[in-house]
Order: sequence, then structure tokens, then C-alpha cells
Amino acid sequence: TGRGTRLLASLAPGGIVDVLGPFGAGFTMPGNGSRLWIVAGGTGVAPFIGMAHQLKELDNIILFLGARSNRFLLYKDFFLKAGVKVMTATEDGSEGYRGVVTGLIKSKLENGAQPETMFTCGPSPMMKAVAEIAVDRGISCYASLESQMACGFGACLGCVTKIAGEKRYTTVCGKGPVFDVTEVTI
Repeated sequence: TGRGTRLLASLAPGGIVDVLGPFGAGFTMPGNGSRLWIVAGGTGVAPFIGMAHQLKELDNIILFLGARSNRFLLYKDFFLKAGVKVMTATEDGSEGYRGVVTGLIKSKLENGAQPETMFTCGPSPMMKAVAEIAVDRGISCYASLESQMACGFGACLGCVTKIAGEKRYTTVCGKGPVFDVTEVTI
């Protein structure tokens, strides 16, 4: 354990912690009536927890949760209680669609459903697949990139990601963590 972990562990219940943030850019909620699909894999559901109550106010929202098995479908009940429509995919078939969550997305698209916008967060291969699906279909798509962020405001350059089509990089903590998938390399 590091120094920060030791300091947090030594706090008494009700102790006060000073924090900076949030930094960077988050998801911009679409207007009511817009068709929004949120695709989250594993712990990638985290950025959407704070949005749950906003999501239930909007029509045409579906949260697609993917995991290896139903034991790892995090916060499903939380979103259902908040009034968000949830569809699940598990690789072992223990709940919902059998296979990866992008397979479920493709299945919905093949059956004629299509969102105007997609949000995604999770493992990089999943987000890359979601981005490819969205770009191929002309769907706006935004990804919350996961990165080690040492400083939180772009000074250390520990969280850089490649800008699509360029030989330059940008900071995930400063310019992101949410990016239009056409602007960065996932």
C-alpha cells in the first residue's frame, strides 16, 4: 500500500478529506426524445452511476451491461430501481444475451433498432468495437477512456492518448476522459 492509501485508512469515520475535481470533460446528455444507448463493460459502468436519475427523465434510453458472468453485472439493480431500461450480455450465458455486449448491440441493430447517440466505458477492446459499430452506422459515439491519472490536470503527461489520424497526443485527464470516438485512437 502507498502513502495515500495509508492516510485514507487512518481516517476516523466522518473524517474530512480535501479533494480537487472533477477535472476534464464528461458526457453531455442529449435532449429528451433522443435515442441513447449506453454500453458499459464491467467496472466501466462507474461513470454512468451519477447519471442514473438524469437518465430516467429521458425517453428512449437503454443501458447495455456486459460482463463475463451475471456475478459481475455491476449496478444492474441500481439502474433498474432508478427506472432505466437495462439489457444484459454475459459471456457465459448466465444472464441475458449469451456472448459479448457488442454482440447484443449488433443483434439490436440488425433487428432495426438504432440510437442517435452511444456512450461507452469499459475494457478498451469493447470500447473499440463499440466505436467501430457506431462509426460504421453513422451513430455519434462518445467514450470515457480509462487511464492512470497521476496528477489529474495534464501536467505529468501520464495519461496521454493518441489523437486519431495525427502524430500527436492529448491528455485523458485534461481534455477527457470523455472523447468523441472519431477524435482519438482507442
